[in-house]
Amino acid sequence: MGKKLLLSKILAIAGTVLLLFPILAMLVTGIVGSIRRGWFMVDYMLPAELGIVVIAGAASLLVAAILAKKYVKCVVWTLAATVVLIAACTGLAAATGLASGRVQTTEVPVIFGIVIGALIAFDVAVALLGVLGILLTIALFKKAKTA
Repeated sequence: MGKKLLLSKILAIAGTVLLLFPILAMLVTGIVGSIRRGWFMVDYMLPAELGIVVIAGAASLLVAAILAKKYVKCVVWTLAATVVLIAACTGLAAATGLASGRVQTTEVPVIFGIVIGALIAFDVAVALLGVLGILLTIALFKKAKTA
């Protein structure tokens, strides 16, 4: 049981750091950019652009949750939501021509709004996975104290 708990802790911590890195980078660059430019600006595409980091973090968190038998359903549902949201965002953008620049955002404002909404919802889902990672890590360390 000790090795499994240790592996769960390592994976939960690593997964949480990997998941929260793109969110924190987005916020830090947004704050700095907003101060320098004088208006509010955030690169909400950053978590999607760092998708490989998000995938690695989500996989680590999922394995940690399965090993610990805690928060598995929450992690699976949130992970499924992130996959659906990013697939919808990129698929719709590619299908309508927004991704290639063939169609301008002013030509299809509703589609553009849906794409941006899905992208922002993806960012929120990634942040939620990070919060679940924090909760799982706390639960694992509490479990270690009682064991």
